Amino acid sequence: MSLKDIRTLETCLNTAVQLNERLYQCKLLLVILKKDYYEMNGMKVAPPSADDLMKEITGCAIDKRELTRLKDAIKIGD
Repeated sequence: MSLKDIRTLETCLNTAVQLNERLYQCKLLLVILKKDYYEMNGMKVAPPSADDLMKEITGCAIDKRELTRLKDAIKIGD
C-alpha cells in the first residue's frame, strides 16, 4: 500500500475509535498498521504507539471469530 493509502486508513480507524472506544478490532488494526508499516519501514509513529494501543486492548473482549478474520485478511510481518 502507498503511504497515502496507509494514512487514509489510519485516519478512518482513528475516527472509528473516537466514535466508539470499544471498537477493539479497530485498535488492533491500528497496532498492526503501526507495527507492520511504520515501524518495519523505520518511520516515525504518531501517538499512541502500537505498544500503548496493545496495553489498552489486552484483556478486552474481542470476538474470536473477528480476530480469525483479521488474521486471515492481513499478513503480519515478523
